[in-house]
Amino acid sequence: MRLFLTLTLLTLLPACSKTDPKATATCEQAADKWVSCTRELLGDEMAQVAASKRDVAACASDPKTVALWEACLPKPCDQLMDCLDAQVQASP
Repeated sequence: MRLFLTLTLLTLLPACSKTDPKATATCEQAADKWVSCTRELLGDEMAQVAASKRDVAACASDPKTVALWEACLPKPCDQLMDCLDAQVQASP
């Protein structure tokens, strides 16, 4: 059984690691925007913390997260949190 699970995971791993280039680009922009808005609203120290948490791969591998950022990226920093919150609340 353990061998079966291992082989199954190894078979699925390459498919899971492939991300859509558009999703990756969206998540790169989202990470940059998050750090920029954090700096604008909360200062340099908090922006450094935000930058240290950057994980584009995790974002790009989750279609709901990509969709959330596609909807909110155009918003200015002072509206970003409200947009993100509204997107999460509307999500099933």
